[in-house]
Amino acid sequence: MKSAGKIIIFVITLFALTASAYAQSPNEQLKQMVEQLQKAPGDNALREKIIKLAAEIKLAPAIPEEAERRMVRGSAGVKTATKPADFKEAAVEFDQAALAAPWHGDAYYNAGIAYSKAGDHATAIGKFKLYLLTSPSAADQKDAKAKIFEEEFLIEKAMKSDSRVMGRWTRMEGGKIFYISQKRYSDWIIMPKGTSGFEMYETHSWEEELAPARQRHLIFSFAVNGDVLEGSSSWDGTWGDRQGRLCEPITSRLTGTISGDGQRLNVKFQMRQQESGCNVIDVTYDFGRLW
Repeated sequence: MKSAGKIIIFVITLFALTASAYAQSPNEQLKQMVEQLQKAPGDNALREKIIKLAAEIKLAPAIPEEAERRMVRGSAGVKTATKPADFKEAAVEFDQAALAAPWHGDAYYNAGIAYSKAGDHATAIGKFKLYLLTSPSAADQKDAKAKIFEEEFLIEKAMKSDSRVMGRWTRMEGGKIFYISQKRYSDWIIMPKGTSGFEMYETHSWEEELAPARQRHLIFSFAVNGDVLEGSSSWDGTWGDRQGRLCEPITSRLTGTISGDGQRLNVKFQMRQQESGCNVIDVTYDFGRLW
């Protein structure tokens, strides 16, 4: 009986040692999770787990060269920016830095600053909240929270500039108003752009896992003057026909109207049409009665 007991103890010990040998170290877990996040950048739950795990590792993970490169590019973009689109471009660089090193607090903070200057205050708030998860110092936490309060104020101020635009859409999440188009099976999102004007863009359900900056293929940027909409339209040229042919991006003047009750938006702009050899055509979108 004693021999049998010894054998059982030996087998249990062997299994324990084998399991220990195959157990992943925190650094290996972190690497694997980062690889998963890079395939699904919009998975914020996974991103938060990565930030938490990195904070628990005694020796902080090294910042990879790709993250450092993106941080430098983003900083250069902010320094040379002269218009909101330039700041948006810089913000995307910081997003890429955060994708290469999801635990890197500075990447989120700088992205928040850049998105704010680009007029995308809702996205800026999200970046500052991620920054707070990276365990910054007490002083830096206070600064980031103040930034969030500022962004919330700017969103509220922009909403008041024309309550018709911001008050008649489907639902509101973090300063963004969503309208689901029945015809196109897609979401049209409208949000404040700076302290005056709005930005409206289309995104599709199959792109939800992508970063917001990568969803905006067709963008309307406009200000409201009475019942008139004026601004610009831009399309990045990513759409193609069934043969895979793509047209060059195009930016055009946008004009339109908004009904008195805010239930109807009508916009006119220009696009390229694949079927006609990428010729420029005049387009009118009528959003009808918003849900």
